[in-house]
Amino acid sequence: MRTLLIAIASVVFFSSAAFASPANPWDVRFGETAGAAAPALKFLPVFDAAAAQGSPRTKAVDYGPGYNARRRVHRIASFATIPLFATEYVIGSKLYDGDGSGSLRSAHSTVAAGIAALFTVNTVTGAWNLWSTRRDPEHRTRRWLHGILMLAADAGFVATASMAPDDDDDGEGRGGDGSRSAHRNMAIVSFGTAAVSYVMMLLR
Repeated sequence: MRTLLIAIASVVFFSSAAFASPANPWDVRFGETAGAAAPALKFLPVFDAAAAQGSPRTKAVDYGPGYNARRRVHRIASFATIPLFATEYVIGSKLYDGDGSGSLRSAHSTVAAGIAALFTVNTVTGAWNLWSTRRDPEHRTRRWLHGILMLAADAGFVATASMAPDDDDDGEGRGGDGSRSAHRNMAIVSFGTAAVSYVMMLLR
């Protein structure tokens, strides 16, 4: 009996010594499921690991002088885009439907000149700032897509102007109804392209 008690006491003593110190590197816990214990090492994300290893910080991108002034002009001028498009569409539709009054034709030409001036200003300021931000990776795809679409709209407006009917043709144009339709359709496509590009930059 004494031998049995000594054996039990020895087992209890050595068992408690083996499981008492969690800091013991040789500590083995047989009753726990795999992965239950907290990991000894915390693995940092790749970018944090690179930063911890002394990688150079991201450098600030210098847009150069005049960027903010051009951006302000570009934004203020762009507010006139949709109103000019809507006005020109309404006037153009009336002319297309046969209302060829002199006042309506003058209004059509005036609004067209306003659109041409708007796109000249915004093409210059936008293209200049697009080049200034070419090294900035943030929103790069959006900026370049906006610029490409606006240049496509520019080309469309030039084509629209070249298809415009002559004033002395009573609305029939250089090629009759086909020329008027081509002029109208090209204008609508150009309006749509520019509008998509415009709205795309508003949705940030």
